Amino acid sequence: MGLNVDEVVKNVQDGNTGELFKKFHETGGAEAWKKKFQENGGCEMFKKFQEGGAGDWCKKDWSGQRAEVVEYPQEVLEASPGQTLLPTVVFRNGTQWPWKAGCMLTLAQEAEAGFENLPVDIIHVPVTESVQGKSTIKLTVPLKVHDYAIASDFVHEIKVAMRGPGGFQFGNIVTLKLKIVMPEEYQDEILVYKLALKLNQQGLGSFDECVEAVKSVKDT
Repeated sequence: MGLNVDEVVKNVQDGNTGELFKKFHETGGAEAWKKKFQENGGCEMFKKFQEGGAGDWCKKDWSGQRAEVVEYPQEVLEASPGQTLLPTVVFRNGTQWPWKAGCMLTLAQEAEAGFENLPVDIIHVPVTESVQGKSTIKLTVPLKVHDYAIASDFVHEIKVAMRGPGGFQFGNIVTLKLKIVMPEEYQDEILVYKLALKLNQQGLGSFDECVEAVKSVKDT
């Protein structure tokens, strides 16, 4: 049983190099392929391939085209401790071959080392529909902020990417930006106490009296 170009390309794109090497050895290994290559004028063909425009075909980012990012939130998202955001990401399969069953959107390899520093739960979004060649898919990414996350002006970068059923990453990396903010009710409460303190310092009443005065004005 031999290998054809389409089969080789698809296996490489899907990260199934193990299957590729298995078939390589089943068909005689390196020596058998070398002999067959030479007998069929392969050396001359390869030379022409390098000299011609077809050489650009090998330089294409096939892995990136398997999951091209079409749309995602580029602004800084804001969430409070314990809150869950549901941003969406649209991918396009830019190749002719469908995705294999069992693909998922998860944390990118580039972000795994610092995951413990991110303020969100682990991300795991399975692909439950068929993604054919040249088609698009919209995925919802649940960003569940830790209850103990600390509000600050720091912007966290959460890098996610597609993975095949074997865990191999493919396609473009999506960077979601997230800032942890205080809940609105806490912000209001802090504002009340700041105004009450200022009134108290001006001698307009005790601190408790000033708090009640500010709250009464705020509620009207």
